[in-house]
Amino acid sequence: MKKAFAALLPTLFLVIGFNVAHADYTFTAIDVPGATLTYANGINNSGEVVGSFAVPGEGYSGFVRDSGGTYTTVKVGDGNTFLTGINNSGQIVGTGIKNDHTDGFVRSTDGTELRWIYYGNFSMRPSGINDNGDIVGYYTGILSQYAFLYNTTEAKIWHIQDNVLAYAINNKGDIAVYNGLLEISRIYSWPTKTVVRAVQYPGAVETYATGINNSMQIVGYFYQDGITHGFLCSDSDCTIIDNPDGVGGTFLTGINDNGQIVGYYQDAEQNVHGFIGNMQSSTPVPEPGTMLLLGFGLAGVAVAPCRRRARRKFGK
Repeated sequence: MKKAFAALLPTLFLVIGFNVAHADYTFTAIDVPGATLTYANGINNSGEVVGSFAVPGEGYSGFVRDSGGTYTTVKVGDGNTFLTGINNSGQIVGTGIKNDHTDGFVRSTDGTELRWIYYGNFSMRPSGINDNGDIVGYYTGILSQYAFLYNTTEAKIWHIQDNVLAYAINNKGDIAVYNGLLEISRIYSWPTKTVVRAVQYPGAVETYATGINNSMQIVGYFYQDGITHGFLCSDSDCTIIDNPDGVGGTFLTGINDNGQIVGYYQDAEQNVHGFIGNMQSSTPVPEPGTMLLLGFGLAGVAVAPCRRRARRKFGK
């Protein structure tokens, strides 16, 4: 395995207004028929959505939802299947069980092509794929988690960095990663091996950047005061986006080049539902006293105390 480690650029942080928006988006629910839990994790430019769902007594399966709302169930391997990303060619990445071991895979939409992604005895968890066939994710060891990039053409794995989770990659090679030690996210440029932006919601316990498109729009979520909020960053402006039914939290997990967002929320009964969000207008109102820190490098970030909230289960 070829290794490459990130080099930090000089610190230059921008303090940017963090806006609140609810009515600007219309949300379409994604609920697989018969499922008790539905996690929507990725969307391509055709509006195809991938994710995972649970049916009582049957464990977890993956699904592909086309733009017309038709669901196709995906099972890979010998056990639970989790789908996490899809590109514009319809290639899908996810995690499955093979010979009692958790490995990643890349699969064509019709299932005629399947390639397992594995590295030693590590548990592989791919999270995103771009149109070049570059796959990012993370693998887990005994003491840590490690972000990786896998190229489908060369069939090689590159180690990005220790103690981080890689969630998404665009066609330019910008990778959204989460640093578990600092509890913030960064945008990591490949192959220049530099951090070009840091993303943190002040006062939040953990800020996850989980999706990025080719216009450098970033989506994700953060924990604050016992609840999870989604966010979208575009250029120098960032907006909080919460599904109105998500009283238990909103998790944004992907964005395509048309600006459609995808994610999931928890309702009052603690059921999980996926959704697609479409922007209707652009009239967010700045929230007084609330700012997002975006920057180049790491120094100067106000890091929240090292507390842990309940992590998302089978979404990004």
